[in-house]
Amino acid sequence: MKKGLTIGTIATLTFMSIVGLANVETGFNLFMGTGLEHNIARLVLAAALFSTLIVTRPRPRSARVLLGIIASTILTFAVGQSFSYALHLFDALAYFIAGLMLTLEAIEPETSMAEDTPVATTA
Repeated sequence: MKKGLTIGTIATLTFMSIVGLANVETGFNLFMGTGLEHNIARLVLAAALFSTLIVTRPRPRSARVLLGIIASTILTFAVGQSFSYALHLFDALAYFIAGLMLTLEAIEPETSMAEDTPVATTA
C-alpha cells in the first residue's frame, strides 16, 4: 500500500512537471502553478520519494535527517503559501501528501519492531 502510494505520488508529481514545462493549456493546469519554482519543487520531491523506494530500511541517520529537512521545508512552504492563497489546489495537495510521506519515512525507528520484541518461551 505504501509503495503504491509512493509510486502514484511520484507519477503525479512527474506528470504535473511535464504539463508545467510543456505549458499545455489544459483544464488540469488551471489548478496548478506552471512556474519554474513549482517544477523544481515537484522534481525535488519526486526524487526524494524515489530515494525512499531505493534505499532499504533501516536508512542511515544522515538520509533520515535529509528527508526530514526536505519534508519540513515543503510542509512549511505549503502551509504558508496556502494561508496566503498563493498556492494552487493541486500543488497544495501534492505538496502536503509528499511532505507527509517524507515525514513518515524520516521518523522511522532505528530498528524494526520485530527485532525489539522479546519472544515468549514456554518452559
